Amino acid sequence: MKGMKTLTKAASLLTLLCAAGCTLDYTPDNAITQEQIKSSAEGAAYATVGSYSLYKDVLIFRNAEETKNTYIRHYFQATEFKSDNIAIGLATTDQLYDCMIYNQTPDNTPTSYLWYVIYKMAVSASSVIEAVPDGASPALDNLKGENLFMRALGHLHLVTLFAQPYGKGRDNPGVVIRTSADIKDTKRATVGEVYDQIVADLKDAARLMTLDKGAGYASKAAAYGLLSRVYLYMELYDDAVKAAGDCLAIRPESSLATAAELPTYFANALGSRETLFAVACTDVDDRGQASIASMYLKDGIGWGEIFASHPLRDLLNRYPGDARNKFIIPKYKGADVLPTVNNATAMFNHFEEDEKDGITQILSRLTTVYCYSGSFYSAQNGGGAQVQSIGGGKHSLTVDGAAKEGYLIPNIEDDRESGFPLYYVTKFSYQGGSPMLSSPVMLRLAEVILNRAEAKLQQNDASGAAADLNIIRRRAGIPDAGSGITLDSILDERRRELCFEGHRAFDLLRNGRPIDRRYAGAHPAVIIEPGNPRSIYYIPNMEIEVSGIPQNP
Repeated sequence: MKGMKTLTKAASLLTLLCAAGCTLDYTPDNAITQEQIKSSAEGAAYATVGSYSLYKDVLIFRNAEETKNTYIRHYFQATEFKSDNIAIGLATTDQLYDCMIYNQTPDNTPTSYLWYVIYKMAVSASSVIEAVPDGASPALDNLKGENLFMRALGHLHLVTLFAQPYGKGRDNPGVVIRTSADIKDTKRATVGEVYDQIVADLKDAARLMTLDKGAGYASKAAAYGLLSRVYLYMELYDDAVKAAGDCLAIRPESSLATAAELPTYFANALGSRETLFAVACTDVDDRGQASIASMYLKDGIGWGEIFASHPLRDLLNRYPGDARNKFIIPKYKGADVLPTVNNATAMFNHFEEDEKDGITQILSRLTTVYCYSGSFYSAQNGGGAQVQSIGGGKHSLTVDGAAKEGYLIPNIEDDRESGFPLYYVTKFSYQGGSPMLSSPVMLRLAEVILNRAEAKLQQNDASGAAADLNIIRRRAGIPDAGSGITLDSILDERRRELCFEGHRAFDLLRNGRPIDRRYAGAHPAVIIEPGNPRSIYYIPNMEIEVSGIPQNP
């Protein structure tokens, strides 16, 4: 990569903040040397703080400093915006819109920034890993383990964003592996090689870490928890079950947030034992309209352009008392309250396909309906066709002689941008009361339990899978899963529990399931099949131009 050959063997907070912002230039100023890192725990600790800071700090990129350019914002949005959990209210000028509509480009700023900052972190972490020998002291061992964890997490994020799932083939093109601060060559490793490196780093991290410094830092439990995810992705189910068990031996099931705590869990993630690793943010890290939350919520501030999709809300509404519904709130007050006075109007919202510029889109259509004796009809006083409930929150109505499937919603006189219900998402909001602030959760105990449930099912241990699944279901206040657990049962529960946390699209693709975007929103109504080149992002042009590594198809 350009500039890497001149990389000083150093990593510090000052280095990371002062690094030049030209394309892939890693040359630092005022750097701490590796000898200084070796000489004291303070030097290694200072360098490690620099690595943690990269998750949330704004770096100069392409000779500019934009507040929306942060690892956490781009990662959580680039992963989730291509899933079937989100609906787009209107087209947005943000380049993340390209992620939403599968219009991948090699010059996309969010994905290019992720590539840039993750490799910057890998080099920074490797400086500490190389400088600190094993056994120097418990504190230094722990710091080395923390850097191994961060390097592993970064490579995992890259290989899931820019390469096909492991199950599609170990020999497929992966990403560049960076395990040294002394960088000479750049080449794309295979997917298998990348995963093998991630596993090696996490095993070393778990071996070295003995301290629990809180949710804002890596720990032994976090290393085992992330290993359970990696082994699940690698389809090494025995190893996934064991890694999850090792995590739970340190951080047991009793560490989960309680049912009463769940609705405010994400606003208080740093204080919860459920959190294995979160990016610790404070008031100074509140990016306002440049935050992750800004696209999901408008509460005095924020854009509020991305909403919970109909399919996700239908899944959650199978159990109206599901505590996880509390993370999704209607944009319009009274959006779920239908009129009951005779001849009061409501709207029947149904969808039709339309071909435009070679892309099939689902368009929303609104038909006025009238309340009469508690039911709704296409004409006043109970005349015309009746709106019929068909379950799952959906309804049907005969419109223009054809039965249409849709949703019954209030007739709200407001600045509604679209003809479908708009529901905000609050998983990245309300830390300290701020609507735009959170400490984003990268890994939590609920996921580890669900990882083990899926692995157990793949081992033909349906009763064990159900037992794990029911831990999560009981906490949410919904009935236990009965016998006959299937992979779809697991994926549905992962979707309920982990929606908007960056898992859904990859959960589908690695399990051979398509991403079905055929629902209302300002996005193409497409089905993305597993293996489709559009399911992964292009390698940034800034990398291709300087290293010549092959591009994704």
